[in-house]
Amino acid sequence: MSEIKRVPALLLYLLAFLALATICACRRPAEPAQPVRNLRALARLYGCLRYFHPSDEAARVDWDALAVYAASKVKNAPDDAALAATLEEVFRPVAPSMTLRLGGGAWPAGDATAAPTPPDTASKRVSWQHLGVGTGAADSIYLSLRLNRPYEPTGQATLGGHGIDVSGHAGKTVRISAWVKAVTRGSNSQAQLWLRVDRPSGRGFFDNMSDRPIRTAEWAEYTIAGPLAADARTVAFGALVSGKGEFIVDGFRLSVTDTSGREEALAVQNGGFEEGEAGPAPPGWGITSPTMDSGVREGDCREGKRAFAFASKVQPYTMPLFEKRAPADGVADRELVRGLSARIPLSLGSDETGTIPRAAAGTLDALTATLDVLARAPLSGRDESVRLGDVIIAWNVFQHFYPYFDVVEVDWDAVLTRALERALADRTEEDLLRTLNWLVARLEDGHGGVYHALQAGSGLPPFRVEWIEDRVVVTASRLGAFERGDVVLAIDDRSAADIVRDDEVYLSGSPQWRRVRAMGQFGLGKAGTRSLARLRRGRETLEVPFERAARSPIAGPPARAPIDRLEEGIIYVDLSRASWPDIEARIGELAAARGIVFDLRGYPNGNHQVLSHLLREPDRSSAWMKIPLVVLPDREGWTFQEIGWNLPTASPRIEGRVVFLTDGRAISYAESFLSFVEHYKLGEIVGEPTAGANGNVNAFTLPSGYSVSWTGMRVVKHDGSRHHTIGVLPTVPVRRTLAGVAAGRDELLEKALEVIKR
Repeated sequence: MSEIKRVPALLLYLLAFLALATICACRRPAEPAQPVRNLRALARLYGCLRYFHPSDEAARVDWDALAVYAASKVKNAPDDAALAATLEEVFRPVAPSMTLRLGGGAWPAGDATAAPTPPDTASKRVSWQHLGVGTGAADSIYLSLRLNRPYEPTGQATLGGHGIDVSGHAGKTVRISAWVKAVTRGSNSQAQLWLRVDRPSGRGFFDNMSDRPIRTAEWAEYTIAGPLAADARTVAFGALVSGKGEFIVDGFRLSVTDTSGREEALAVQNGGFEEGEAGPAPPGWGITSPTMDSGVREGDCREGKRAFAFASKVQPYTMPLFEKRAPADGVADRELVRGLSARIPLSLGSDETGTIPRAAAGTLDALTATLDVLARAPLSGRDESVRLGDVIIAWNVFQHFYPYFDVVEVDWDAVLTRALERALADRTEEDLLRTLNWLVARLEDGHGGVYHALQAGSGLPPFRVEWIEDRVVVTASRLGAFERGDVVLAIDDRSAADIVRDDEVYLSGSPQWRRVRAMGQFGLGKAGTRSLARLRRGRETLEVPFERAARSPIAGPPARAPIDRLEEGIIYVDLSRASWPDIEARIGELAAARGIVFDLRGYPNGNHQVLSHLLREPDRSSAWMKIPLVVLPDREGWTFQEIGWNLPTASPRIEGRVVFLTDGRAISYAESFLSFVEHYKLGEIVGEPTAGANGNVNAFTLPSGYSVSWTGMRVVKHDGSRHHTIGVLPTVPVRRTLAGVAAGRDELLEKALEVIKR
């Protein structure tokens, strides 16, 4: 018999402990590389300070430029001690009451967070209130302000000249030039010239310098030039400004140049603003300036004695946005990374000179001077620090204000790590566009998207497709080689299914909306490029070359008028084309009809008033749109401002049988429309689920120039249940078929007629 060796008990315990430690280590997420770890700490601190730390110093800084600057400083810190020191150096001038601490565990009780506040300043406490979050759009319902402090909104304004006749200059090049001076405050503050050629067949050449905005504080001359089409009639031109600062324009000139190079000047009324009196309305110009001061000024000009200027304006503090506010002693304790924490006061006292405590003398001025230089430089996605700043800003907007994390299954903290890793690996503006789209796609937000001037050069194939019977099917074309019902198998040897699947990774929204978006951009590429499509037509396989173009692939006029008689007693109304005045003019006819088909496979044309003629009683469902009321970081303690449409009833009432057609293209306003149909049972809903994305869009612009859109409020169904990513479901589900498309049938409309007659 073999001898049994006994293992000492202590050794058994040790082996068990090591095994358990190994298992735990395997389960614990690996720490990211030091640069990503540093940038994660920066991101966590940046968002809390930008949106919730209320110091006057923080209000003076350009936070977009600060994200870029901080990323360049923080990324290469070799360890946590150096990381903490760098964060102190960067943020102490804007957050003098912030505390950073190395080491784990809870904050010690009674740990001081700020200098004591004088007792007589309790009524002057300063803290943030966010109604959603204000990101700079002048016409937005979302707003952010600091209590007991003046408010300077991000301004927007337009200067426009009257249309000038160019009908005798077909084939020439038109050129507009002007002198511009932009004394900006903030990396998203800029001026632009714009030039538009108008044609009877639609808009011709257009350029508004969106890819080369003006941020130079000295006078410089800028030019836009473009072709005059054969049917060009007039040109319009001017300037537009946005942001904070002062923007001055002078000396507009217009000319045309023929193919031989001969230039001819065209008269511009009051191009130098010398006519009339100094003031807000110069002769020959139209002004739109809802949030900025504007007018003709004497003195600072490039030519003559006058120029036209826009300037952002500071509004005195008036009333809180809502009753709730951050506690007077409120702080945000946040672990930035394991072993490094921050304590951030959310409310500060103030006196006649500012919030308390104040930054050390000169530190804020030195920081703002550095950021001013950075903000006026051309910022591009080709720069690593800009890419990292973009990711940090975008991630934080959603971290603190996106209203659907309770229903979207995403590890947003892990998204930050991956997005930073992608930004570090990216090299081009196109790379960054994909990274930002990837980040926004994780939100599953149908309003989510990323836009940039580089997309203006994109083109589409000469055909339109839809996803039918699990295939990409041609439904319309402006090229005879493509026929309705053709199944697209591949583009340039890349399978259609792979194209759709890969595109949807970078599209945000519900599955049905991502599929609609993928169909809308199927075959997208640079305008003018050529490709080869492999098609299945019946039993035949074809290869058809095509060229991408910037225009729509839809062929021919609509099959029906916006309001059309289908047959005796049954009327068709295309809600995406018929305006409310069109419908109102025929409301008596609609009220008397045996049946009505309302087509809502698109976006309503401002005509939801027709719902009042369907309602049996006034609408009292006033809590389905919910704007977050935010005073704490990381979506803590949210309450909502609840609103609805509160539609009345109206006469005459539509009494006939009503059917609404819809599908995945119906989004936002269309879903608000259909939510009434669903809740009040105003008719049958025939087709497919809608997009599942509703609520007013919010938007922000990143330092690189990319614009990001998203949903800024929570919208539910009228009974309080979830709408996001679900949408309005049909009561009579119908899907298009290959046979129906090939035969040119509208199968949803056929089903609607069947329902009405049933």
